[in-house]
Amino acid sequence: MNSLLKQYELKLFSFILLLILIIPAVYIVEANEYSYSKGSLFQDIELIEVQGGLNLKITLKNKGDQEYRNVKITTKITGGIIFNQRVKNYTIPLLTCVASSDTYTIQSQIIGFGLGFLKEKPQISIFLNDDEETVVIGQIEARIIGLNIKVTDTLLNEENVYDGYTLYTPEYSKNTYLVDNNGEVFHQWSSSYIQGMKTCLLENGIMVRADSPYPPHPNLLAGGFTGHIGFYNAKSECIWEYTYSNRSHCLHHGFEVLPNGNILLIAVEYKNYAEAVHAGRNYNKLKYEKLCPDYLIEVKPNGSRGGEIVWEWHVWDHLIQDFDESKNNYGVVEDHPELIDINYGADKADFTHINSIDYNEEFDQILLSVREFNEIWVIDHSTSTEEAASHSGGDYGMGGDLLYRWGNPITYHMGTEQDQQLFSQHDAEWIPMGYPGEGNILIFNNQIPLQDSNNPNLRAYSSVMEIDPPVTQNGEYKKFGFTYGPHNPVWEYTDDNEYNFYSSFLSSSQRLPNGNTLICEGNKGKLFEVNKEHNIVWQYTNTIGFPNHVFSAQKYSMEYQGIKNLIQMKTS
Repeated sequence: MNSLLKQYELKLFSFILLLILIIPAVYIVEANEYSYSKGSLFQDIELIEVQGGLNLKITLKNKGDQEYRNVKITTKITGGIIFNQRVKNYTIPLLTCVASSDTYTIQSQIIGFGLGFLKEKPQISIFLNDDEETVVIGQIEARIIGLNIKVTDTLLNEENVYDGYTLYTPEYSKNTYLVDNNGEVFHQWSSSYIQGMKTCLLENGIMVRADSPYPPHPNLLAGGFTGHIGFYNAKSECIWEYTYSNRSHCLHHGFEVLPNGNILLIAVEYKNYAEAVHAGRNYNKLKYEKLCPDYLIEVKPNGSRGGEIVWEWHVWDHLIQDFDESKNNYGVVEDHPELIDINYGADKADFTHINSIDYNEEFDQILLSVREFNEIWVIDHSTSTEEAASHSGGDYGMGGDLLYRWGNPITYHMGTEQDQQLFSQHDAEWIPMGYPGEGNILIFNNQIPLQDSNNPNLRAYSSVMEIDPPVTQNGEYKKFGFTYGPHNPVWEYTDDNEYNFYSSFLSSSQRLPNGNTLICEGNKGKLFEVNKEHNIVWQYTNTIGFPNHVFSAQKYSMEYQGIKNLIQMKTS
């Protein structure tokens, strides 16, 4: 009897699921949701309805007083597994301004699979184009099983999207892409290596990419390894490269190109069991019988290959521990928040795991995201290498000690779990001067704990946080009592449904000049732009590689000098 009941329940559940998928979903798009700036050839054409079912039905309406002939429409699918064409072209022969013929519906048959479980849900972008102009009139998110399409959301508001090009590198690809707001590849670079981490476009039109020519030495247990950085012109010619990887050290994650042309790089170094114990590491936390602390190097490029290390800073020079008074670095942890507790956290060899670096020219300071400490750190760059290894010197008189730290005061014994605000975060960046929020810090907060008895498999969600650090005009940081502020972010993005926005690793965020924020949800390969009110105004999903991970993304204005120089190089 119980067996028959279970079979009945299973069939009923399957029937309901099939019914949900088969019943077409119709979205009536609000008026002006996809309107365009004055001067657009298509400013009077609007997407008014999308309907799922056995075909995707897209209805457009002419709301102006002129007729359109032979309007070309392109649909492009990203995400999901698609068996027929991802790009299809259609033509509207006539779209008049008369009520009886001012709308037109196209039908597109899509065959594939995409529910958003194994891969990102499919997105269908709809373009209007002619010989002079191409614009996106809408983006649709859908679930697809075989021939059936269920529309789940509309994604784009063209009026509010920032006009520019987005640069990203699929982690497991040798290529780097620059895409426009239509999702079209404007330019592509090819390198010789995968493990693509951070990329950027310089003002001279040169693309900089961190990647890996070979796996790191087994001595170095660290994520995000690279070992190599390259500068590429528009023809993908590597005009300068630097390799820094052997049995004792390896580059990883990111870099920062300084105003003087030097490059700040993140590296990891090897310390054996005896060195770790001598420094005060709790031997119960030496599971791998070694440590791999982080350090920074500043490289001055030489010629087309190689460079001179002109500055260094090492975590190893700024440790404290209260485990063994007979060993180095012994002291009272809570009395020294400027130092780094060698015994904080788990028993990982990679016990700090710095995953991003940024530079503040005004204060000559460096901002670091330190994943295993769930903190961001600020250090002084004005020091010499000798001063950076000490506790004095430099513009702020503290040598290489931490000037500021935020996110988890437990690390210096001055807080509880309730005080922790960062969780395995990535990509801490100062917001540039002249941008909304200038001088604040933007952070992708990866794994915020979530307790939900209805969804026990989901333990965390993500957010993007903007904080206003307590810094003076002279670049000095104030404490609130015994800890560093602020108590709360000044702005934070989360999805209305927390389950929809979660990347446990990778990921980035960038404040744009118009106040929007570009977000890279790295483990889904999903790039999207939100406005201050948390509305998604643009979205793009990387389809390259399996998995389709993206470490970070950056958007550049159409007026950015690097874009102009790249265009010049492409046409010369």
